[in-house]
Amino acid sequence: MELNYKLVKNIISLIKNKKIFFIHFSTEFVFSGKKLNHYNENDKMAPLNYYGTSKSMADNLILSSKIPCIIFRISWLFSRWNTNFLNKILTLANNNSYLKVVNDQRGSPTHALELANNILEIIRLDKFKKITTPQIFNYRNKGITTWYLFAKKILKVFKIKCKVYPISYKDYNSKVSRPKNSCLSINKFRKFFKIKISTWQNSISNCYNNKL
Repeated sequence: MELNYKLVKNIISLIKNKKIFFIHFSTEFVFSGKKLNHYNENDKMAPLNYYGTSKSMADNLILSSKIPCIIFRISWLFSRWNTNFLNKILTLANNNSYLKVVNDQRGSPTHALELANNILEIIRLDKFKKITTPQIFNYRNKGITTWYLFAKKILKVFKIKCKVYPISYKDYNSKVSRPKNSCLSINKFRKFFKIKISTWQNSISNCYNNKL
């Protein structure tokens, strides 16, 4: 709550009434995951856990501030650096003969470096300057998958021989509630900015081959 809401509240109080454009990162965790198809930017927020609640509070605060701002809602963020799903799978696969990975949660991975580069491109676009009130844009790599299929693709790309078995989230024995459906519609982003986005499959390869 300190980082996700109160810090954002302080930032808004500092930049309000000043000519400063604010870019904020939100998450698919603001949604319940009960919707059958893709979530769009106007869908009602209904977070399942405390993290999602703190992020939804920040989203509402920004929207009510009416400052020039973009909220990017992203999902399943990964990169070659630090702790994330891709690096976790690589580490576990290199130290185990098999893995069990959740297969009943759907979403799309988001390559962090590609996201960063695309935002730098957006900053250089004239359309960026036309945004005078808060706007939400969903962002992810193209294509939908599950954690299980994501893990299988990672092992295939990196040619690691490790068996992967699908399990349900209830068998994962986590105390945290997570949305079953994390699929975000990116139609608004693609129509407005007209920036090319890679498939999640290609983004795995790009992650380590210095294409981005």
